[in-house]
Amino acid sequence: MPGQDIHVNKYSAEDWAVMEAAYKLAYQHIGHIPQVKPNRLARSIMTFFDQGMHSASILSSLAMNREMSLVDAARARGSTADNDDMIASDDALYYDWKTFEWKDSTTN
Repeated sequence: MPGQDIHVNKYSAEDWAVMEAAYKLAYQHIGHIPQVKPNRLARSIMTFFDQGMHSASILSSLAMNREMSLVDAARARGSTADNDDMIASDDALYYDWKTFEWKDSTTN
């Protein structure tokens, strides 16, 4: 049905907890790098979670590797990561790294 929130009940509280733990771990390791995009990192975690990876440490590792690959590619081209906002498959949900909360951009 048009207008229905497709994200309702997509993830359980346990799913969110795993993704949050993965994000905090990843951000602790690479968040100090200026070109790292926190929302893109969170979306990567969500994408890998959706693909069946449900371990916080594995999610964190995969997301860090993806993010650093994107940062390195941008550096190699001489551009900033801001110009290369490659996002995960879910455009509406993102992780607010300042408040450590998941948010839905369609309702903000």
